[in-house]
Amino acid sequence: MSTEERLEKLERELIELRKCVRTQQLIIEDEKGQPRADLRTSEIGASLELFDEKGEVRARLVVNEDGPGLYLLDKNGLFPRAILNVDKDRPLLCLADESGQPRAALNATKDGPALCLADENGKPIWRAP
Repeated sequence: MSTEERLEKLERELIELRKCVRTQQLIIEDEKGQPRADLRTSEIGASLELFDEKGEVRARLVVNEDGPGLYLLDKNGLFPRAILNVDKDRPLLCLADESGQPRAALNATKDGPALCLADENGKPIWRAP
């Protein structure tokens, strides 16, 4: 292969690369080199994590065999404070207090919508239907 042919081949590959980047993980860093987003795939599914300026995970979007889920975490990245997920075609919205205790849940089942409110110990205080 001549130098000119090799150069033409390399130019074609660069054009292809501009259109599509294929990888199993992509980490986006801020100007200080701190990770701010992590997009990855694994044997259990795909996920996107977003980090705050301290490096704590604050939001997580996952898609796996059970369905998609969005998790919004507390300031320490420990407890989900809000969860929106679709598990086997059943949507669920769950809101938790600062200790991670679920306090309100709304889901839609084949029998209709259901709402549950709980006290700080997780004991239901109101449920419909």
